[in-house]
Amino acid sequence: KLIIKDVDLSDSAEYTLQIGDRPNRCMVTVKPLPRPPKIDATKVKDVFVRKGDLIELNIPFDGAPIPRALWSKDGKHIDEGNLDTLTEPKNTQLRIPGAQRSDSGLYELTLSNEAGEAKVPVKITVMDAPGQPEGPLEVVDIFANRCALLWDKPKDDGGSPISHYIVEKMDIANGVWQKVCETDDIEVDVSDLQAGHRYQFRVSAVNSQGLSEPLPCEKDILAKDPWDPTSAPGEPEIVDYDNDFVQVQWDPPEFENGAPVSGYTVEYKEKGESDKNWKKGIETGPENKATVKGLKEGKEYEFRVIAKNKAGQSEPSMCSDPVLCKARKVKPRIDERTVPQNIRIKVGQKFSLGPISYVGEPTPVVTWTVKNLKQEQLPLEASDVIKINNKPKETTVVCTEGARKHTGEYLLTVSNKHGSDSAMISVVVLGPPGRPGGPLAVNEITKDSATVTWKPPTDDGGSDIKGYRVEKFDMAKGKWEKVATVQGNKCVVPKLQEGHDYKFRVIAEGPNGDSAPLELENPITAKNQFNEPDPPGKPEALDRDRTFIEIKWEPPKNDGGAPVTGYDIERKDAKSNRWAKLNKVPVNECKFRDEKVQGGKEYEYRVYALNEAGASEPSGTSVPIIAKPVKEAPKVNLDNLFGAKEIRVRAGEPININLGICGAPEPTVEWLRNGKPLGSTAQATNDDTEAKLHIPKSVRGDTGKYQIKVANANGEDTATISVIVLDKPGQPDGPLETTEVTADSCKLSWKPPTDNGGAEITGYVVEKCEEGSNNWEKVPGVVNKESITAKGLKEGKNYKFRVKAENVYGTGEPLESQRITAKNPFETPDAPRDLEISKYDRFSVTLNWKEPLSDGGNPIKGYTIEKKEKGKEWTKASVFPVPETTFSILKLTEGSEYEFRVMAVNDGGPGKPSKATPKHIVRDPVFPASAPGAPNVDKITKNSVALSWTKPASDGGSKLTGYVIEKKKKGEDWIECANLPASQLSATVPNLSKGDEYQFRVRADNAVCPGEPSKPTNAVTVEDQPEKPKLDATGVKDINVKAGQEFTIKVPYSGTPKPTAKWTLGSSDISDVPRVIMTLTDTHAILHCAKAKRDDTGKYQLTLKNSEGTESLNVNVNVLDKPAPPQGPLEASDFDGESLTLTWKPPKMMVVRKSATTLLKRERLELTSGRRLAASCQSPPVRLGI
Repeated sequence: KLIIKDVDLSDSAEYTLQIGDRPNRCMVTVKPLPRPPKIDATKVKDVFVRKGDLIELNIPFDGAPIPRALWSKDGKHIDEGNLDTLTEPKNTQLRIPGAQRSDSGLYELTLSNEAGEAKVPVKITVMDAPGQPEGPLEVVDIFANRCALLWDKPKDDGGSPISHYIVEKMDIANGVWQKVCETDDIEVDVSDLQAGHRYQFRVSAVNSQGLSEPLPCEKDILAKDPWDPTSAPGEPEIVDYDNDFVQVQWDPPEFENGAPVSGYTVEYKEKGESDKNWKKGIETGPENKATVKGLKEGKEYEFRVIAKNKAGQSEPSMCSDPVLCKARKVKPRIDERTVPQNIRIKVGQKFSLGPISYVGEPTPVVTWTVKNLKQEQLPLEASDVIKINNKPKETTVVCTEGARKHTGEYLLTVSNKHGSDSAMISVVVLGPPGRPGGPLAVNEITKDSATVTWKPPTDDGGSDIKGYRVEKFDMAKGKWEKVATVQGNKCVVPKLQEGHDYKFRVIAEGPNGDSAPLELENPITAKNQFNEPDPPGKPEALDRDRTFIEIKWEPPKNDGGAPVTGYDIERKDAKSNRWAKLNKVPVNECKFRDEKVQGGKEYEYRVYALNEAGASEPSGTSVPIIAKPVKEAPKVNLDNLFGAKEIRVRAGEPININLGICGAPEPTVEWLRNGKPLGSTAQATNDDTEAKLHIPKSVRGDTGKYQIKVANANGEDTATISVIVLDKPGQPDGPLETTEVTADSCKLSWKPPTDNGGAEITGYVVEKCEEGSNNWEKVPGVVNKESITAKGLKEGKNYKFRVKAENVYGTGEPLESQRITAKNPFETPDAPRDLEISKYDRFSVTLNWKEPLSDGGNPIKGYTIEKKEKGKEWTKASVFPVPETTFSILKLTEGSEYEFRVMAVNDGGPGKPSKATPKHIVRDPVFPASAPGAPNVDKITKNSVALSWTKPASDGGSKLTGYVIEKKKKGEDWIECANLPASQLSATVPNLSKGDEYQFRVRADNAVCPGEPSKPTNAVTVEDQPEKPKLDATGVKDINVKAGQEFTIKVPYSGTPKPTAKWTLGSSDISDVPRVIMTLTDTHAILHCAKAKRDDTGKYQLTLKNSEGTESLNVNVNVLDKPAPPQGPLEASDFDGESLTLTWKPPKMMVVRKSATTLLKRERLELTSGRRLAASCQSPPVRLGI
């Protein structure tokens, strides 16, 4: 006999026992005990791969037998036939070649065998360049040199965070994309735009994997401020004038054109001068009135106004009527600039009003008046200290020594027959305040205090009163003493000596000194006018509860000669001698509510009466008062359970329930369990504050809902507490059923026990007993559910089974089954039907089939798939049976020829194979391209239509070779009209018939065949579309030309219908003359000047106008020429023996450069020809030697 203890897997071997020459051999196989799969989650890491890379997951595990590996993605099961997996004894592997973004997700691996299962999640992220930013790309806040862009984040970040965005712009004029900036925000300001240019923008998202497709804006934009110069102001009108100024006013511009007027420029010139002689007179703000000064008397002037806003200057207004600068009848007017501001001085200081200037024709009369402190308006008269000095157009008042009486409002009036003007100056002479107003009253006299009141002084000295100083005079001491400085008109004088006589006085204090005192005429005696009241009555309880006690008392019989003003209340604990005041302010009524009590505690109270003489003696002390209600409905308090919803104890332990109760009178207490009275083992006790229940030794039957009921004459209350007595579980609920019986196994199932012992069922113990034996053997495996498949049965043997429930407290009583016999009830299934290849590519095929007609009497567990390469044998293509009727076979060799077949599997094993598929060569399928985006109609003319579209979503698996545009005339079929390369996404269809209706669509072609057509456009009529004129300023520049040369201004334009053209130079229209030719073609507006003159210099404006609107463009032309002759007369003056002075006027038209010098000639009397002098000058006059 050989016994091997603690066997191990290494003990598997062939053992030989040899007795003599005869050996006996025995093959011993040691199988591992079933172990549920176990995965070390710390070794499973999240996976990050690039698009197109291989995803390979290796998950180590422990478990026996080898578990089955099932995968799910984002909570959805993945068909095993669609996976490339391999499970070995210690490792399972998942491979996904050519990773795509759609492969990203949360994968979960489930490993299961007969002993249990384990799960582990794995996050896989396939990284790629991000998707296109979310549109639309909005262009906002457009100005001449800047704009702002807005967009949204891409829906797909490519599996890697967006690091930044690249913003680009394209000037439509040159068609080149330029990088603007990189930003991590989803909005950006774009600057450095060129005014008048059109721009397109696009934005691309960037992550660690690369750059997304750009998001373009829907249409290009024009770099232009949202405003234009205003229209011209109204014609200026003359409001006032004199010998050296003119005042004009005008109406604001009728149209602001997007920006308010910020100011005006007023220009002037002498009557008869040319428009080139306008001079700037004054610049103003937005007010529409101005005075132009510095004009010459006797000259006649004209005026015009130019408005300004953000866009620049407007066209000038119409010219005003001429006005002659001369003196005229003038209404008096005081020059406010010479009028002094309000004056504040101290007494004794000097002040001066003026000199104050004024104008008026004839000379005005000057009058001074003053409103004094008494608010009397009196003429200002000269005195020893007041000097009044009047001069022509000027007046001055001087006070040499200011006094308080000089405070007032000084009014200057100048008048003549044409009117008058006034100016007021406030003068404040600061001094000490006046004496406080009387009488000085003394009230509320007591033995130690008195209250003094008075009125403010009528004169505050010109400044705010700082305060009032109150002083007292004790007639016994014979001296004044300061009491206090107060702000109001009242002061309480404390610390008087009872029986002494006192006088009081009040002095106003100001920043410039103190006033004279206001004094009490007759002294007063410090004594009380009344006494303290008698004590109040003894307090009694009025009402009470656990949170308050309310008391009342009788007022004192004698108030001491002064009304009782209130009461103070004191309280102490019944067991203490320390009294504490309860109220912060006196209580007005003869009752008080004390809300600072503790429920059930005893308190005593006493009261003091108050009047102006003070507090009375305390009242008698109340009897002890308990803080609880007189009548109270009973209530149960569960605070002793500390929020617990149930009580748990082990069987055999005591049950103690202690609950707080209250009620007045003391309530009765009743205990119930599950609505029935308690047994004799329960012990209940209670008093007025607590109810207790005690069960010395608990049993499982003590589990239930315990209800306490408290009641008295004022009501009742109940509470319920759950009590759970924890014990081993009861017998599982039967019957114990045996199903799916085979030759070596059967399935057992039962129901959980009705009584789980108060704890969760942790598992079941399942045992079997072979007929003829009394030995119960445990069925292998961990049983957590109410079923198990018992394996290892012997075919033909009879068995009985039993099951026991387990919890943390033990194992319950068993449930036993009926006897069964181990034998198979079924056969293997028939062959699957209609096997076909439903999908394929250059690496794989996907198979579909139908279930066999017969499953052999046992449910089909899955299907085994086999493949046969040309010239080779059939091999398995799936590691485990596949539960579905579809399967994808991966890792096939491109270009090789294969056949495939399928077998159904049940508990009896694999059945007959299906019919093999036709021979299949491994390759990619190719399809037509999908439809491009519906074409947009960008422009329509009388014989063409411009279209644009977007790429198709799919190229069908083959590179696009081009696009085909088709057109359909109304009432006819579709015909091709254009073939374009694959890189072109826009085109113009020419040679269309004017007035006809057409529709258009686009197809994308690949190497296989033409793709699906796009959605057609709406029907469009071929004819020119109305369009506002647009001028292209890209190639137009300012012109510099010499006199006599020719110049041409040629401006491209577009617009329908054809616009009219108007050319202006300055503010004048240009008309056709032989030297200037103006032409308007279908594409250009042209002005040609044959021989330029200096008069051709200026700002040329081209205005195009049609029924849809107008647009203008300015071009500056500068014609260079020699200057005109100086203007005469040439005058000689200041003669002496050797020199004279020559004077002349500069030429009307100067050359641009200022390097020219006037040359002088002199002629002696005896000569007839002049000669050049050595002298030259930059401007007249000049002094010459003779």
